[in-house]
This record gives sequence, C-alpha cells and structure tokens, in this order.
Amino acid sequence: MMCTMKRCVALLGLFVLAAVVPAAAQVTYSPTSVPTFVINSGDSEVLGSVRLTATTTNTIIPGSIQFYFPGVACDNDETSGITLASSTGIYAVPGGTAGVTFQAHGSAVVNLVGGCTVNITIANAVAGVVGNYIQLDGVRGRVEQVNVPIGGNINCAVFAFPSTSSLITPPSTVVVANPQIGFTVAITEGTQLLCLPEESVDGDIKIQEGFNSAFVQNVVTAAGTPIPTVHRPLFGANGNTGFRILVTNVPAGLVYTFPSVVCGNELECRTSTGGDQLELVSGGVITGSATPNAFTVVYEYACGNQSTCDTTLESFDISPDVTSIASTTLPSTIFAQVEFNPRESVPPPGPTVPPYPGSDEIITGASSPRFSDNPQPTPAAPLLLIAPCTTNLLFPWIVSNVAQFDTGIAIANTSVDPFSAIVANPTPPEHGTCTITGFPKGEGTPIALTTGDISAGDTYTAVLSTTVFNGFAGYIIARCNFQYGHGFAFITNNYATGMPPTVGQGYIALVIPDPVIAPPFEVPSRGAAPDVLSALGDNTNTGEELSQ
Repeated sequence: MMCTMKRCVALLGLFVLAAVVPAAAQVTYSPTSVPTFVINSGDSEVLGSVRLTATTTNTIIPGSIQFYFPGVACDNDETSGITLASSTGIYAVPGGTAGVTFQAHGSAVVNLVGGCTVNITIANAVAGVVGNYIQLDGVRGRVEQVNVPIGGNINCAVFAFPSTSSLITPPSTVVVANPQIGFTVAITEGTQLLCLPEESVDGDIKIQEGFNSAFVQNVVTAAGTPIPTVHRPLFGANGNTGFRILVTNVPAGLVYTFPSVVCGNELECRTSTGGDQLELVSGGVITGSATPNAFTVVYEYACGNQSTCDTTLESFDISPDVTSIASTTLPSTIFAQVEFNPRESVPPPGPTVPPYPGSDEIITGASSPRFSDNPQPTPAAPLLLIAPCTTNLLFPWIVSNVAQFDTGIAIANTSVDPFSAIVANPTPPEHGTCTITGFPKGEGTPIALTTGDISAGDTYTAVLSTTVFNGFAGYIIARCNFQYGHGFAFITNNYATGMPPTVGQGYIALVIPDPVIAPPFEVPSRGAAPDVLSALGDNTNTGEELSQ
C-alpha cells in the first residue's frame, strides 16, 4: 500500500479503529486556532489552542483524531497539563455515554522523530450538531529545539482515523505559535572611585520583556509571594519566569550588593491588584576575591494580576550598590550578563530516563517554564568601573642624555600628613603605581614606564637617562593611582663627561585635573567634608591642584 511520508508519519502510534462506515455519515470539522507568542529559547512554552468546530449535522462515527505538531517535541501530556474541552451536549467530557477522550493506550501524547502527536478518541454513534466543538489546550513545546525563525510559524496539522470517521475542512494545518525574543537587556556602566568609598554612580541592568506576556508567575515565589489574583492556566507549570545575572571580575576587598526587590517599570511594585516585581532568590551579596571569579545572582518574577501585567511591556532596572570597599582594592571593571532562569536540566541516562538532549520522550518532573538561551550581551558588558582617584603630573620639559643634559625627577605620595589630628575628615592614606608617558619633541612615538607601588608617605626618584627615557627630549605626564601626588624635576648639564654640572634648573610639576572625576563626583581637598564643593556646580580645583 502506497502512502505519502506525511501520512505515514501521522499514522505512527495511532489507535486506528477497524470499522469502516460510509462517508455520507461523516461529521465535518473546521479547524481554527488561537496562536500565541512563545519564547524562542524556551523548553516548555505553552502553544496556542486548537479547536475543531462541527460544520455539518450527521451521525458521529467512532474514530480518532490526531493533532500533529511537526518539528516540535512536547514537554507535557494529558496527565501534566494538556487539557481537552468540548461544547456542552453530546461531546461531554470526560467520556460518558457520549464523549471525546484522550486515547487510553499509555499516554495520548507521543514524541516522534518528526514531531509531537496528541491523540483523542471520539466515541459512540450519536447525532452531531453544527457548532459543537472539540478544543485542545495547554500543549507545551520545546521551542528552543524548533527550527523556526523569530516571527515564524509553529503549526498543528489535524488528521482523522479512519478517514471516513470525520472530515477535516482544508486547510487542515493551523498556526499555534510564533517564536519571539523573550527579553532584552541594556547594561549601563557605573563608577566607584577608590578615594570616595561612600559615593558612587551605580551601574544599571535593565531587563525588558521581548513581548507582552513573556514573563509569568505561575506558583508561589521562593519569597512566599502568592500566585496572582488573576493568573494563567497552569498547563503543568510548576515554576515562574526568572533571571540569572552572571557577574565577573569582582576585585578583592569589594562587597557588591543587589537589591532584594526590584519594582517593575521603575514605578509600581506588586500589590494584590496589580503591579509586578523581581524578587531576589540567591546570590544578592557578592564578595570579591583575588582569584578569577564568577558569581550568579538569581531573581524571580512576581505579578499581582497576570491579566494586568500582560497588557504592558514590563521592565526592571536593577542597580547594585557597593556596600564595602577596602583600601587595598585595585582598579578594575566588573562585567555582567543576563539569561533566563531556570536553565534546562539534563537528567542522567538510565533505565527509565532516555539520553538527553535529543530524546523523543517527555521529560517528566522538569521545571516549567525553563530555558536554554545564551547570556546577553555577549561578550559581557561593563557594569561598574572601579577607578582610582589619580594625580596627573605634567613635566613640561625633559631632556635625558641629549646634548649632555640629563633630568632627574621625584614623585611624592603625600597622602600622609600632619592634619589628621586636627580636621574632621583625615586624609586617607593611599598607594599605587605611576605610569609615566613621554611625548617626544617632533611628534615622535610616545614611550612609557610604570613605577612600582609608591606607598603613602614615600617618594619615587629616578635619573631618566638610566631608564627607557635615555635619549629622550620632550614632555612627560605621570598618571599616579593615588591622590595628593606632587612632582619635581631638575635638569643639569655635563652628563657623562665626568665634569661637575655648570647649569642646573628645577621646577615643580603641574597638576592636571583628573578627567575621570566628573560630575556628580566632587573630590574635596584635604580635611574638607565631601559636600564642601557642592555649591560650585563643577569640579574646578577639586582634589589638590594648587590652583594651577
């Protein structure tokens, strides 16, 4: 017997009734659907409903109907969420003297190589009436495995067995879902200055729905927030939409804290009648370490009224705070990425659990919803810049082993001073290296060296002809990773002649305002309160610039 591939696939696993009845007694059904948006990275997404509405009045012939979802692996069955409904009257559910039921051969839901099938039985030869319907709801599909592009169609095809039992009006294939991006994320970098541990510009992680209704609360949250007053049918759901924030490169000595609750759309938190929020589940306090590190912060979505929440495009701004920073913390940049939570689980193979992924079996007990998306953005985006309060010293003329002239320089870290006992805000001791960059006369190629760590109260000195600046003429800028640095240069002649110098000239290096310290940061001079310059409205002469 010849058959098409599509029909052969559709016949697999079906209970085919042997009775053959004349076609004149068929009831004709018109298939319709209510498509839904589904998250393209979801592994347990609810597909839209499919309804078969009778368009003729005839005697119902016992038989079976198959709903076939090509390319889709189903994630639930009739025992864990899929529902079957019908109009009142002859299509009573469940069964009865006349009715429509799931096929009773093990599970009515079977994952084949080509897709998922849901099989039902239509029983008893009673009169069908125009307008009666059969409706299938709650099929969860592993959309992440479907080869359908964003905005494409996931379909359901309907077949009757035997073909003489019911007639499906063409087209017998309907659209049940359209994959969409579940969320977008925008990360704004903040700044923490090491010299102002009490002040920072917070970084921000903005998570926004990819489409209305992408986020859902199905069950009580980990924090104990009850399900919404109006909520969606569960269809086997046992979890809520959540997010994992991946945080990397947190330096030693820094404690970074994420808020416990984040209100939706920057304004409204969850109430019994509406609003939404993200609730911290784990990882809210991050303590940096000296070794490479990665931290995970988990949030869970909660909504007061799911119907109300589904009408808006929800967004959440997560702004972690620096709650503690050590004097030894080094300059660095913290990075972040976001992905859906929970992640797809991978059960171990065994006698009752087939190999996964790639299995054609239904994975029972897995979290619904769950996801297999890639972290956004990739690569990770900067969330917080840990920046030193630097001193920038300009030495406007340097000659080193040029025409028998040489230059010596000294850079003093003066963050130790005698004022600590007499002012309200003592000068904090600081330390760090200085990067000295030379810009040669005649626009030559810049050269640079980095000093060792200069501790508070210490002074770095160097005769430049003994460094990489041998043979250099031009100006240099020293960028030091501490405040209150000051420099001095002294130029002499008769270098390498063995004769005493006959010319000598010294000068104090100019202090350049720090380009990193911009509003709203205002770095006070020694002993001044942090807000002493707030009336200035800018950063003129902030830090210690000696009015230069």
